[in-house]
Amino acid sequence: MSTFKEEYNSIWEHCDYELEPELIVLRAHLMSERYIERFIKLFLLKGDKVISKGRLTYAQKLNLMDSFGIVAKDLVDCHKNLNKLRNKMAHELGYDIKLEDVDLIGRPMGQTYTNLRKERGQDLKDLLCAVVGFLCGGLAHYVVEYEKVSKRKLAELKMKISKQGAPVVDEGDK
Repeated sequence: MSTFKEEYNSIWEHCDYELEPELIVLRAHLMSERYIERFIKLFLLKGDKVISKGRLTYAQKLNLMDSFGIVAKDLVDCHKNLNKLRNKMAHELGYDIKLEDVDLIGRPMGQTYTNLRKERGQDLKDLLCAVVGFLCGGLAHYVVEYEKVSKRKLAELKMKISKQGAPVVDEGDK
């Protein structure tokens, strides 16, 4: 189990200002998917099976995470827009990211994004890295906080929400 500080440092290691904006977006997309998967594994009775065998797309995983009603809507909307940009890059050869693309990702953040935009101005990479830090850092915060719950407590919670009422045994508890 990692701390939020460790997660946040990892995010910044992968969001290198020296990288091209397209690579920053791809790395952000991969990092956010990793956090979404960790979140699903925490809250879904057999989340590990869903992730490993479900063949879910990023959008499906994001919608599944959103269905728990825990993660803030603005953060989910930002990630939906990140996914739209990643898909645009994948289907338009040579697509160059513009400030408008970063605006689309960040706009659901509301005043937080307005302030970032004023601080960063027209510096595309700086603004993009700040937005990525917010997006991935936001998901990291949720995951780290919920991972703090002991495995036993989580197993008890999963048992309560299980329709069958069958006990959940975590191999780590044996």
